[in-house]
Amino acid sequence: MQGMVETRRVPSFLTQEKLRLILFGGKGGVGKTTMALASALKMAGLWPSKKILLLSTDPAHSLKDGLDGCPLPPNLEIKELNPFDSIQDFRKRYITPTANILEQANLLDTEDVPFFSELLPPGHSEILGLLEIEKELSEGNYDLLLVDTAPTGHTLRLLSMPDELEKWLELLETVMEKQHYIANTLVGRYVETDEDRFLEDLSGKLGRLNSLLHDRECFDFVTVMLPETLSLEETKRLLGFLAQEKIPCRNLIVNQVVLPHPCIRCRALHLEQQKVLQEIEKHFPDYIVTKIPTLGNELKGEELNILAELIGRGEEETFSIKEELAGARHAVPLLLQEEPLSLPENLRLLIFAGKGGVGKTTLSAATALYMAEKYPEKRLLLFSLDPAHSLSDALDQAIGPSGCYILSNLFAQEVDFVKEYQRLREEQLTEVEDFLEDTRDRGIDFTYDTEILRNAMKLSPTGVDEIMALIKLLEPQVEKGYDCIILDGAPTGHFLQFLQLPEAMEGWLKILSNLLLRYRGILALSQLETFIINLSRGLKRIKKLFRSPGECLVVPVTIPTEMALEETRRLLENLREMTIPYQFLILNKFHPQGYCSNCSAINNAQRVLLPSFLQLPVDGLAIVHQENGELRGPQSLLKLGRKLYESNKLYEPNKKGNPYEVSRRTPCLM
Repeated sequence: MQGMVETRRVPSFLTQEKLRLILFGGKGGVGKTTMALASALKMAGLWPSKKILLLSTDPAHSLKDGLDGCPLPPNLEIKELNPFDSIQDFRKRYITPTANILEQANLLDTEDVPFFSELLPPGHSEILGLLEIEKELSEGNYDLLLVDTAPTGHTLRLLSMPDELEKWLELLETVMEKQHYIANTLVGRYVETDEDRFLEDLSGKLGRLNSLLHDRECFDFVTVMLPETLSLEETKRLLGFLAQEKIPCRNLIVNQVVLPHPCIRCRALHLEQQKVLQEIEKHFPDYIVTKIPTLGNELKGEELNILAELIGRGEEETFSIKEELAGARHAVPLLLQEEPLSLPENLRLLIFAGKGGVGKTTLSAATALYMAEKYPEKRLLLFSLDPAHSLSDALDQAIGPSGCYILSNLFAQEVDFVKEYQRLREEQLTEVEDFLEDTRDRGIDFTYDTEILRNAMKLSPTGVDEIMALIKLLEPQVEKGYDCIILDGAPTGHFLQFLQLPEAMEGWLKILSNLLLRYRGILALSQLETFIINLSRGLKRIKKLFRSPGECLVVPVTIPTEMALEETRRLLENLREMTIPYQFLILNKFHPQGYCSNCSAINNAQRVLLPSFLQLPVDGLAIVHQENGELRGPQSLLKLGRKLYESNKLYEPNKKGNPYEVSRRTPCLM
């Protein structure tokens, strides 16, 4: 057919027998977990003599949900890394030795060491994931390791972690060099300690990881995406980073490609996708592109073997949706009451949360535009927490770190958290350098201490994205300058870490405050001290706000799939345990029925899940129906916002080409 983009040869990772590590990455909701599972099954069959491990480093795991009891080949194992299960081992192996080294440099008091050893650095899940990858590879229990990663922003942070840990290592090595110098000066020799062996071991691990992540024979990064504009834009940014860092990436898997079909809806979506597919060919001519047709239903369990075969063929083919894939169960008719969603009038913080790719950005932008229209007297901020920002893509205009006004009372901002941290660090570093210059002028020699202090100030802490997002929200011009802040949240696992960040940061600030207090007579760092005091006060305020019904509200967003259902259930449990307020749930991307047998099959499979969503512990459920095309731009988003919070009409067949219709349900009327 004219305009069709032909797929080239099979993915190269299926033919490279020397590969030891493969990472599957991309935007949330594109099917990374499903592709990783299917690829693992395919490779286990291709190389039966190889021992293969499929590992998940996403804090919000779904490997076992996707596997759904499917028996594994004897040479394939599955492992979901749970940061909470690994905490004690992580503290013992890494935090406690670090605390001991800092104590030797007088950066910690003896009584601070046990307290420090109990703390976990923000972003520790990425460190754990990285160290787990190195551990599995170095122990030699597996010939090949496949990794299902978190969505783009946090995957980039994981890939950057070796360089950041190298800076930590440099700081700790400088501390130990000071101990070597003192021992050699006073007693003429230095005896190697456990801390020296710890640093040597950590240095070896980081060196091996860095080498592997740049080895084209042994490592490959497989990018998964959808044939949609938002996914394309994020993929461009991801591949740009990989190319800049010289990290091997040769394969693109484009998931959920709609094949030619006489159905008016399927044909329109097919033609829309072809434009994006041609853009993919234009921007990524050197990549092996594998297109996977949409199979009409969420593939789980033994159905993954069908997908494994499609990945292995590396070609498009017409695939008729069989009844067993469309869902043999029949949807039960439900009597559901119409009810519009409502937001508290005195809301100060509104956060959209959920699995990657469920539409948090679209819904947060739609809500912000609606609130700006309804409350013209209020000053609103639309802010992205996800390091892989997509507000600009959704609003169809450049937002950027400086931000811009979408309406006269609505300001939107996408902060570059790493650059923001570097700016903040430079401010503090200037004060430190001035102090060190002053000590030299007075004839005081802090040779090693000076280097330690400089290295400490140059560090980018793990979890810098969440930390800087929190600091930005606590700035006076943000905290006091807006009546309500609407947050486009990061995917589930990292969003929960963000909510727990105030407690984690309070511990680290206590250590730093004690250090400044101890050296107040020497370290005249008034700017840093003021920053710490203000941040400590701000953390107490935001901890209280997080748990204030009427002022804070989390809106969980999900899609009608079984894996999304399980992740949503876990999200709600976590919010309830943390006493974070939530009321209603938005069920997004519900497929319309009645266009053709394929559309009806998808709709039927989704309606089968509705009773389970209705049983979730929420006060209300809004179902957003998706039609053709992508929803972009303020006008379309505002229409969606009005439908969410004003219209009380049930879904009606699309007559004007609007890609979304909304209906509201209450779980009490089943």
